This record gives sequence, structure tokens and C-alpha cells, in this order.
Amino acid sequence: MNAKIKRLSKRQQKRYLLREAEKVLQNLLITNKALPTGDQLEAAVSVRYNEILIKS
Repeated sequence: MNAKIKRLSKRQQKRYLLREAEKVLQNLLITNKALPTGDQLEAAVSVRYNEILIKS
């Protein structure tokens, strides 16, 4: 996956990261019965973002 990200333009990289953030949000909404707090959202997206950056 890291080689794929490096080949993308900056605009495409941003779109990819936004799609990943949307996936994290969907997972949070599905797993939690209550709406997630802002802190939970930020933590979940930050974790996924860091995973992507470490791989690239």
C-alpha cells in the first residue's frame, strides 16, 4: 500500500485519506450505540492516519 500512496498526487493522497477517515467514522457509528464524541472521532482518525503514514 505504501508504494501506491507514494505514486499518488498530493490531491489524490488527500482524497485517499478522507476516504479512510470516512471508513473509520462508519465503523465507529456501527459499533457504538451512542454517537461518538469528538475525542473518540479524533482519536480513531488519528490512529488510522498514523497507520497509513507509517506504512508509506
